[in-house]
Amino acid sequence: MKKLYIVSELFEFVNLNWAVMKNGKWFRLNSPYGIVLDVDNARYALFNREYKCLGQEKYACASSRPIVEALDFVSCKNVTRRLKIQLENNPHVHCHTAENVFWVFFYNHITKPYPSLEATTRDEKAYNAYKTLLSKMSALLGVQLEEELDLT
Repeated sequence: MKKLYIVSELFEFVNLNWAVMKNGKWFRLNSPYGIVLDVDNARYALFNREYKCLGQEKYACASSRPIVEALDFVSCKNVTRRLKIQLENNPHVHCHTAENVFWVFFYNHITKPYPSLEATTRDEKAYNAYKTLLSKMSALLGVQLEEELDLT
């Protein structure tokens, strides 16, 4: 049975500290790399750096089906063509259309928000930029993030 997530469940990062964040693999699997907007069906799905549902490293079964079919979508009335156009016209948002859906990416291999082996100020700035982008996307979708990652 497919589990549908609400945004607050997707951000179950309560009381994590910077030392835990150093585990890049954990971050890549359990935090959003991006979001897929299915405008035609007014729904979205977050995905991890492996292009899978959050927390998954591999699909339950190997298949040649499109990536989109393996994601868990959540209905959202704010996923509209207007939102898509707004994101497309934002020079700070990396996005494209593929598989009949709109993909928005929160970071890339250069701007990754998890620290290198020795955490630097750049790592913390990248992480803060990531949190800001997630909050802005949350506002555009009309949902409130109830929990945030803790860098203390």
